[in-house]
Amino acid sequence: MTDKIFSYRNLALAVILIALIGGIALWNQRNQLTPPPLPATSPQPTPNFIMHVYPTSISKFDYEQLAGISIVFNPSEIDIAPENREIELIIRRVSLIIDSKQVPQDPIVPLIAEESGPYYLGWAVELSVGSHQATFQFVTDNGEIREYSWEILVYW
Repeated sequence: MTDKIFSYRNLALAVILIALIGGIALWNQRNQLTPPPLPATSPQPTPNFIMHVYPTSISKFDYEQLAGISIVFNPSEIDIAPENREIELIIRRVSLIIDSKQVPQDPIVPLIAEESGPYYLGWAVELSVGSHQATFQFVTDNGEIREYSWEILVYW
């Protein structure tokens, strides 16, 4: 009788051990950290006036914490007279287009704005998971539109 109890106990422990190992393996497979996917398109060369754009690739969680798009650009690399470098004038000349739709000017936030530049601007834009085409545009003193486009990839 003792041998039967002992073998049933060993069998039960073996089944529990196998289930535990299988559960850990399944949890690891579902929760492993995967690197972000690469953007689908190659970015165009960054023009001299663009110092930084953010984000380019970001998780949905991190984007929700960030809640926006930021651009840093240098006014000395664009045709802007020194008297036209006040932040209020700059904001009237910039635009952000996401997926062929212009983002309203209301959410533009001058993060750091000294007249000499560089200018740090932010837009509060909600983005869903997926690939988004972003374009930053600036109108120079002579009416020329300078722009830069890039892909923003939001992943799970």
